[in-house]
Amino acid sequence: MPQVAKKLELTSKKQQKFDDLFVQSRRRMIDLKSNVEKEKLEVEMILDQQDFDESACMDRFKKFQDARTKLANELSKAVIRSPINGIVLTRNVEPGQTVAASLQAPVLLLSGVCVSGFQPS
Repeated sequence: MPQVAKKLELTSKKQQKFDDLFVQSRRRMIDLKSNVEKEKLEVEMILDQQDFDESACMDRFKKFQDARTKLANELSKAVIRSPINGIVLTRNVEPGQTVAASLQAPVLLLSGVCVSGFQPS
């Protein structure tokens, strides 16, 4: 991330905050993915038991669904969508590169927009 910090001209304090946010976000995603896998395993173990308990299975399946929902919600925050249609002319941030809302907002891309019926005055 030194390239991002250099390009944004971050102070060492802001760079440390940026790094901390990045690590915190990665840890959260790892925990959420891990919870999904754990809950999936628990459902499979209940299904494999000889004395099948339907209510226990349904309870565990609900926990599995909740874990998947939490992961999906977190992943949905990682996508940037444009509120307009257009053609990308310049892209200043590469796919997969980290951007943070709490820092000075970089220009992500420059697009050409066609607005039908627009008449300059």
